[in-house]
Amino acid sequence: MTERIKQLGIQGFRGATQPLDLSFDTSKSVILIFGENGSGKSTIVDALECVGSGSTAFLDDWKLGKGKRKETYIPTLGKAVEDVKISLKFGGQDYSATLNARGVQLCNTTGRPQTKVLRRKSLQAFIDADPAQRYKEVSSFLDIPQIEASEASLRQAYKE
Repeated sequence: MTERIKQLGIQGFRGATQPLDLSFDTSKSVILIFGENGSGKSTIVDALECVGSGSTAFLDDWKLGKGKRKETYIPTLGKAVEDVKISLKFGGQDYSATLNARGVQLCNTTGRPQTKVLRRKSLQAFIDADPAQRYKEVSSFLDIPQIEASEASLRQAYKE
C-alpha cells in the first residue's frame, strides 16, 4: 500500500495564529483542501513543502525589499523565528522542521518524503509554453521516464 500523510502539526508558521493539528484519512488516495480566501490553505501546503524539503519557495516571488531576509517573513505576526515548528507523521515516521537565523532546519529522520508544490505560476507557465517547454515544466512533478517505459510496454503488448 502507498504511504500517506497521517498528521500535520503547525505552530507559528505563516497564517497559523494558533497551533494547528490536522489528521488525514490514510484510507483516501486524494487529499482535497478547500476554503475561503484567507482560511489557511496556502499555509498548510507551504508547511508540507517546508517540512518535506526544507523549501521556502513560497517566498520566492515576494517583493521583500533590499537587505530583507525571507526567513523573517515566515513566522506568524507577533511570533519569533524560534516559535516556528512543523511536524509531519508519514509512513510510520515523524519528521520536523524548525526555523532559526540560518533558515529552515530539518530533523535527521531518514526517509523524508519528497514534497513538491504545483503553484499557480507553474501552471500558467505550462499553459503558455510551447510543447518542449511544457515537458520541462511538468517533468519535475511526473516520472516521465517511467511513463515512457509504460507506454512502450503497452505498444509492445498491442503489437503482440
